[in-house]
Amino acid sequence: MDQAAGSRRRPGTAVSLETTASGVQALCFELKNGQPKTYLVRARKAICAMPLFVAARVVRNIGGYGLDAARHLPAYAPWIVANFLMKEFPQELPHAPLSWDNVVYGGKGLGYVVSTHQDVRVAPPAKTVLSAYIDLAAMEQQAARRWLQDARPQDLLELAASDLKAAYGPRFAGLVERADITLRAHAMASPRPGFKSNAGLQALRAVDGPILFAHADLSGFSVFEEASWWGYQAALRALA
Repeated sequence: MDQAAGSRRRPGTAVSLETTASGVQALCFELKNGQPKTYLVRARKAICAMPLFVAARVVRNIGGYGLDAARHLPAYAPWIVANFLMKEFPQELPHAPLSWDNVVYGGKGLGYVVSTHQDVRVAPPAKTVLSAYIDLAAMEQQAARRWLQDARPQDLLELAASDLKAAYGPRFAGLVERADITLRAHAMASPRPGFKSNAGLQALRAVDGPILFAHADLSGFSVFEEASWWGYQAALRALA
């Protein structure tokens, strides 16, 4: 790390990453006491662990690593993620006990999870958070992003709560204390026909140099196990 950077861990956002004669250099940005500040981080190697559509804008000359952003970036599915703070646990049907991950048959989304499931205690907490996921798969991806951009808050809330309303009926709304909705325009990579022969992704998987790539996008499937695998592979190469 550059001497000017101080601590070995710094908050901030990398806005460019490039190779140098001695390794790599990252230009970083942060807000300190409301004031913008930039600084450089220099290292022997760097692991670029970010979605590839972001890496394409951050890594200088990413085309030199074999990725043509116009042709090789994976398709990205837009999602809605909504956290519902519940005043109390909803009452479940006798034959359908509450699980950590709950999927509604015929629902509009991917279901919902109980975000307090690891809150270990003798009795369940008085309140809980139910996190619902909507993947907007019924629309073409670019059209879905435009819809998210233009949708009214009421429309977003109605769609985000659709699976929970289907599960609990009219009584659900009265139990909600607060709803926080996040729009993920590029939530996860979606493998499409031709993915396995994507030359740009093949090139990034094989990179072994000052800049290494590690993200689930390299697998085309955004799950923890894939992200962990590529992080491990990049760490092995960085330590070699």
